[in-house]
Amino acid sequence: MPLYLRFLKPPRCTLSGSLKTKYLTVSALVTITSDLGESFYPDQATLKCELLGQANADSHPSNNHEPCLISSVNLAWNAGSRNLKVEINTSIPPGGHLAQRDCELVLRVSSENPKCADNLLEYRPGLGIGIISVWSAPFKIPEPGVRSSAGGFVERRLQLSRNRTLRVWEETGESIARHIWYRNAPHLLLFKPSIFSAHQRMPL
Repeated sequence: MPLYLRFLKPPRCTLSGSLKTKYLTVSALVTITSDLGESFYPDQATLKCELLGQANADSHPSNNHEPCLISSVNLAWNAGSRNLKVEINTSIPPGGHLAQRDCELVLRVSSENPKCADNLLEYRPGLGIGIISVWSAPFKIPEPGVRSSAGGFVERRLQLSRNRTLRVWEETGESIARHIWYRNAPHLLLFKPSIFSAHQRMPL
């Protein structure tokens, strides 16, 4: 069975700097654990943390809302670790994409060489331990001196076939009721592709 990246502390965002150049800091605390949280990833791993920006869907309902990469860092997960602090710092040039008030941010954390969706075909018994990525809920850039944070949901993007992606919203926290789908993830492969649209979302 695969292990899962999870936010122990959801992304938090602060803004500093002057009118000419502002600086954005996004921090979070992550872990790599089993579905029930009773074991952690035992080996060395490189995690890729990506800060993504996207237009607010309510403000621009007709736009393509696929996020664009703002900044990224690679962090080392050491064998025996139980958590890892993530911090990304980037500047906001005046008039740029991040300067727009309707811009939303998303923090994605994945294993090295991440894909747009996690391919469940690669996470079968006997193929070793795989790591399933996590996408935070969208959050806003705050005013200077104010902190914003992502909500209590994360997204999983599961690739069922070459052109079928299932997007699952998962409530954060330790309750098994919030992530019961983990145990059944391999069984998603048994569904006929016609059941799902190319990018169907399924709230949980």
